[in-house]
Amino acid sequence: MGRCGLRRLFDPQVLERLALIALGGAAGFLLDEVGLMLGRNGQLHIDRQMLNAKADELDRPLADSHARRLTARRGLLCA
Repeated sequence: MGRCGLRRLFDPQVLERLALIALGGAAGFLLDEVGLMLGRNGQLHIDRQMLNAKADELDRPLADSHARRLTARRGLLCA
């Protein structure tokens, strides 16, 4: 890391890690969970089970919302 004027310069590996942290946060992972996947030695430790569980967790509210919408539409047909 260094500076170019007032601008900080980072190694490409640091920028990659920051991008992965941002991506994990956008996907709803806690910082501790992202930290587990990044690993201490710079090697990625992607836990596919954890990713799959997070995807299922994100799908649940969507499925519930879809079911409520269908129920409302069916109610319109009965009215």
